[in-house]
Amino acid sequence: MKERNMRSFSEPARICAPTKAGEFTLWVFFLLLALFFSLDAGRAAASDQVFAGEEIEIIAGQAEFDPEARVFTGSDGVEIRSGELVIRGDEVVFDREGWLEATGEVELIHPSFFLRGEELLYNLQTTRGEIRAVTGDMEGTLFRGSRAEIIGSSLSLQDAAFTRCTQPQPDLEFSVGSVRVDNERLKTSAGWVKVKGLRLLPLPPLNLPIRTYEGWPFIRIGFEKDWSVFFSGSLRYPLLTQFAVSAGATVGSNGRLELTAGFHWFPNELLTMETYYTWDSRAGEKAVFSLTHRKIRSHLSAGITNNRENVDIPGERWMQLSFPLAPKATGELFLRKGYPHEITGLGASLGDPKAESLGGRVRKNWSSQFSTRHGLVYARGDWGKEYLSGWQLETAVLGRLLQAGPWSLGLEAVYMWGKEGGLWNTQKVALFQNLHCFEAGLSYDFLEEKVALEINLVW
Repeated sequence: MKERNMRSFSEPARICAPTKAGEFTLWVFFLLLALFFSLDAGRAAASDQVFAGEEIEIIAGQAEFDPEARVFTGSDGVEIRSGELVIRGDEVVFDREGWLEATGEVELIHPSFFLRGEELLYNLQTTRGEIRAVTGDMEGTLFRGSRAEIIGSSLSLQDAAFTRCTQPQPDLEFSVGSVRVDNERLKTSAGWVKVKGLRLLPLPPLNLPIRTYEGWPFIRIGFEKDWSVFFSGSLRYPLLTQFAVSAGATVGSNGRLELTAGFHWFPNELLTMETYYTWDSRAGEKAVFSLTHRKIRSHLSAGITNNRENVDIPGERWMQLSFPLAPKATGELFLRKGYPHEITGLGASLGDPKAESLGGRVRKNWSSQFSTRHGLVYARGDWGKEYLSGWQLETAVLGRLLQAGPWSLGLEAVYMWGKEGGLWNTQKVALFQNLHCFEAGLSYDFLEEKVALEINLVW
């Protein structure tokens, strides 16, 4: 076998001055210069196209260059920089075609993501490669897999798991066969929801945004008098470029079931149109139609509700418009009508309403955790504990108080002021604890005399 003519770069006088003992910087300009002297003109031009003017910096504890094979080998800790791309490894082999193989503990820092693994094969010209036993981070989404394929700024992972829980051992993660991260979205095969490492629920294929929490699965479990022990989950899935569909379910151990489906349309970047339908095996059904305009920050919604439990007002129609009044203040107008029968169609003649209410409110957000509401409401008919008869003033407080570490106290209260006395519409207090990837809340409703415990997933 022909012995390689190895020229050592460990002697700084031959190439460049050392930066410090045992570590120095090599520029691709010098590497190409050596290649130009050892190649014919056609091959030298091909080498120039590989790097296309990109300046590549190599830092290594020890380095060698084989002029015959035209291969660079670095060891004792190697770092390669090309623009914003950084690759680190215990040992790196780099050839004239742009291919590099990094072994040992390997890191790849890309403008779009961060990867760490055991073995990396990557081409600086095509920006394609693969890494094994990989863990990584993209926009706060953490993932791991047995293997990841790199295609520019996209990733494909096999035998993967991902989460937004930053604990060393995540409380909750999604375990799937494969994950593809492309165009700021995360697309998965079917898999499982894992809590504390245990498989809890099966998952359908997902299509989730990377830069926002909106669209990620909502999961909630707890106890409530009307449901006993319950589980609730919902998910939104994009459809084509301007549409999305959503689905959700809540199941109680007492047999109660609620199903929700939604259709979402985005004609342009400013406008959103949505339709929801909810069916509850005990309470009834609800249909909601809404329109949101982001530029003018306004939201119009209308709906129909058929109640099974409230025999006095089986059917309701309502409409609500919210709009900005100030940077932290929102105005709201509403109209609500109740009928002595269920509503079976949009065009059906409903007759005179049995009860109706209308009015306006102003909501002030004092902080992200505290808001107040004041309104003027007119009501007639029997709305039970919701409204007084005639004109009345409404005062409401909603917020979290007395925060201490992971604990906080929540309060929700609504009071109606009338000529002949007042009426409490809502009286609730809740104690919350932040469990990192979950939030637990223990609440008590003073009017309904009900205790509820909820544990919500927090992204």
